[in-house]
Amino acid sequence: MSPPNAIPIPEGSGLPWYQRLQTQFWLLFLVLMVVLGSLTYWLGLVLIRDTLSAESFRYETESARRVQTRLSALVSQAETLAAMIAELAAVAGDPANPTPAIPDMVNAADPEGLFTGIGIWPIPAQGQPRRSQLWLRSADGTLVARGDYNDPRAVPYTEAAWFTPTQFTQPHRCYWSPVRREPLIDRQLISCSMPLMRAERMMGVVTVAISVNTLESLFEEASQDTPGYSVLIDSDHRIIAASQRLMTALRDQPAANMAELGQRYPALSPLALQLFDRRQAQRSALTRSPAYDAGAITRLAAQTRDFSRSDAEQATAQIWSRLGAATQSSAEPVISHIQNDPVVGGHANAVVFELPRSGWTIIKVRAAQEGFSGAGYLFNQALVLTGGGVIIALLLISGALRALVINPLKRIAETLALQTDAESSLDIVLDESRRNEVGVIARLYNERTRHLRELMDGALSMKTKMSLESAQRRDLERALDRVRALHLTTLGALDDAWGLLDAEGRLVQVNPAMEARLDRRQTERVDRMADEVISLQGFDQPLSHWLRQALERGQAVELPEAGTWLSNSGDLPVTVHLHPVKPALQRRASHVVLVLRTLDRTADAQAQAQGDLSPVSGLPGRLSAERHVKRLLLEQAATSHAAALINLDRFEALNVLHGRTAGDELLHRVARHLEGAAGNFGAVYHLNGDEFLVVLEGFDANRAQVLISALCAQLAKAEFRWSSKNLSLTASAGVADLQPDAERPFNLLLTQVDAACQAAKQRGRNTTVTFTPELSRSQSLIDNTLWTRRITAGLQENRFHLTTQLIASSKVLQSEGEVFDMQVALEDEEGFWAEPSVFMPVAERLQLSPQIDRWIVSQSLVQLGQDPSRLAAIGRVRLRLSPSTVIDPDWLTFLIDAFETHGVPARHICFELPELDMRLSQSAVLPFCDAMRAIGCHLAGPHPLSLAAADRSGWRHLRLDEVVLDASSLAGLQTDAAERLMAEQALQLARVRKQRLLVRNLHDPEMLKAWQLLGADYLEGMAVARSTPILFNTAR
Repeated sequence: MSPPNAIPIPEGSGLPWYQRLQTQFWLLFLVLMVVLGSLTYWLGLVLIRDTLSAESFRYETESARRVQTRLSALVSQAETLAAMIAELAAVAGDPANPTPAIPDMVNAADPEGLFTGIGIWPIPAQGQPRRSQLWLRSADGTLVARGDYNDPRAVPYTEAAWFTPTQFTQPHRCYWSPVRREPLIDRQLISCSMPLMRAERMMGVVTVAISVNTLESLFEEASQDTPGYSVLIDSDHRIIAASQRLMTALRDQPAANMAELGQRYPALSPLALQLFDRRQAQRSALTRSPAYDAGAITRLAAQTRDFSRSDAEQATAQIWSRLGAATQSSAEPVISHIQNDPVVGGHANAVVFELPRSGWTIIKVRAAQEGFSGAGYLFNQALVLTGGGVIIALLLISGALRALVINPLKRIAETLALQTDAESSLDIVLDESRRNEVGVIARLYNERTRHLRELMDGALSMKTKMSLESAQRRDLERALDRVRALHLTTLGALDDAWGLLDAEGRLVQVNPAMEARLDRRQTERVDRMADEVISLQGFDQPLSHWLRQALERGQAVELPEAGTWLSNSGDLPVTVHLHPVKPALQRRASHVVLVLRTLDRTADAQAQAQGDLSPVSGLPGRLSAERHVKRLLLEQAATSHAAALINLDRFEALNVLHGRTAGDELLHRVARHLEGAAGNFGAVYHLNGDEFLVVLEGFDANRAQVLISALCAQLAKAEFRWSSKNLSLTASAGVADLQPDAERPFNLLLTQVDAACQAAKQRGRNTTVTFTPELSRSQSLIDNTLWTRRITAGLQENRFHLTTQLIASSKVLQSEGEVFDMQVALEDEEGFWAEPSVFMPVAERLQLSPQIDRWIVSQSLVQLGQDPSRLAAIGRVRLRLSPSTVIDPDWLTFLIDAFETHGVPARHICFELPELDMRLSQSAVLPFCDAMRAIGCHLAGPHPLSLAAADRSGWRHLRLDEVVLDASSLAGLQTDAAERLMAEQALQLARVRKQRLLVRNLHDPEMLKAWQLLGADYLEGMAVARSTPILFNTAR
């Protein structure tokens, strides 16, 4: 009996018929059969029938094309011969007798004697006798001159049907006449009639005649080895020639045209009708073409003897169809099916070819069983056999699956369906006796149920233990996070008084320093509000207010002003610091560490703050700026503020030209100018060197950019007089918003404004840029002291290292030798090599770049001079100069001595000038360039398109051999038409000024190919070769 609470089990496995595995297998087989059948049909259709049909059709068309090729060659040969005679007659004084060597010319062009007659038919002048020349081939194959048509008693040849249509034929083109009988030799001929033109006027006609017997012989010869039969017809479907099989079937009663052939054999009527419809369609299209002229047809019919209007239309249709594209026949053959062809004795296929220029058509007929139709029969037989085999295989597979899989699984499903709950399902034991995968499944199921029973018992006991331990674990984790954060935040304030406050402001824990100041017992001060236990004066808000600020922000809060801590032990001046404690995996702080730092230990800091004034500008420095920013973030957290970093452009060059005293005086005057211009909007701070920080209260970045741009514009217009000279300069500025949510807001502010200021420098200077996330966030202020030490050590201890980078030359310039870019790296204390972009800006500011440039030149000449074979293979070595080197008065003497010492010709060296403000440096740059060119060195500089508009005029006066363009400025060259046009203009400008173009920073191979196609002279970048310490390495 079944248990009293058992669920009724339906028949079988308890599943509806459509959910049973057997039904799904049958449906799967049905779908599989349909898919396989469709796939088999499609594959057979594509791979078998279509392939066989295509190959058979290709064979049939190729056999017919042999006939087409032979006849086309004959037509082309006739037109070529007619064109030669027409050209001779056109330039001769007497068109009727251009040369007595016409027969020899014909025999040379036609050694087989295929042409039956050659004629020159000038149009006689009014009242003048006829002067035609006609050569007819005799029985022995010789050409015999005949003048019969010049007899006045003969009908004028200018009215003949082969003569008059040529007036509409293009020069050097033939009009192929219908079959006509030549009475002088009693033969059927087809003539190629070509107009004889002189000064664009028709002077007569040249004819080349072919005998129909000749065409029949050629036609039979070309088609005798092919099965079926062939027919050659003209443009009016008149039969010109036919194969012997068809002639035998006609019993020596040849049909005149396809219409008569269709009447004699009704099975061929559809083919004749199809050809007729095709011709009518072509004529209909011709009547709509621009070449059609009804009046010309009427005139032709009137001018021609025994010529109807229908004959005139047929003649002009042949000529005009060769003029318009609308009536051009396709070069591809056309297939036509014939039912019960009487000649081949069954179904047949006709392939129709058209011969170009002559208007003739070839019809090739072949039995369907022998052609490409036989592929269909083979395909159908293969499809039936394959489909039957697939069905039988599916039935066998279905029976095997039913016996081996479905029935055992059905019994397993019925057994499992008898269980009503999870507890009882673990007691089921399946039959493991079968020696296949079903038996394996049953055995694995039995083992898994035993394991599951054991795991369930263990899980119940584990769940009980974990429920008891989870609460304790959470408490311990929170305490651990609180202790860890507490230790980290108070590690540097062990001598200061601190206490731990919860989120509501209750005092939870204090250190001994605070406990000494509080004269209450531990039990009295713990769990009381901090405002009740700790008395502070001198602050505009209570302690609970700053506690809420620290909890909401999740960041440390430092009160900018000092206050007084009132206690029984005495009043003590302190500063207040609150550090939120945020446990792991929580978004909000749960506790706050309150630190009361006494001021008696900050005497040194106060003294330093009082001395935080620049002796040059008289402005406060970085510490004052940092306190200002912190105060703004604390006092007016809801108000936006901004700051700007102003950096003077090319201040180092001014220092070199006029001396450091002039530079210090200029810094002092600029500081006064900035103070006056900023006014009440903000405060100005002197960070270091030529950098000033302007903090703007109540400004966002957009408003700040407008103000700073105007301030820089005023600075550019201002003139500073020094030693009877007017000095002027510009400044670049970077603007950024203050970020109150940052962990170190002042350091983040300096990073952002410095990145924006560097971007302004890169955009041409004398501009203002607002910081955006796209700008580098990792750019920081350079530690001048550290890099000064490294650069000095590099010069003294020889820590500089040369590297070379191969530059690809265009094919035209490869014969000059290899080109390299000489670079330098600085080894630091740990052995790492720094790139020039890292230390050269510092060297520029510290006036150390001329020494580095001299070291590079000396070492480069040493490497070049010690190996003459290497020097012979090198075309140019590029050396980049710094701005200070260009204006160095001792540079020329050093360079001449270096060339004389190492014996390296100056033509191998190309100096690249840096971007300079030519308004300030032109007086020094022009003599420098003249001296370099006098020595024999090459000079390179920035491309005018990469310079600001204000700087181009000064660079235009320099005589440069090469110009340098950064490929990143035209990064969309491959897809952007505008950038491609700019690249072409850059190359064209260099060509006009007789300069070579170097494209730098090519890191993308596709971009490299684009510049190679444009024709750049030199290409440099990672896509060409990497910089390597193996000097003058040509590997790419």
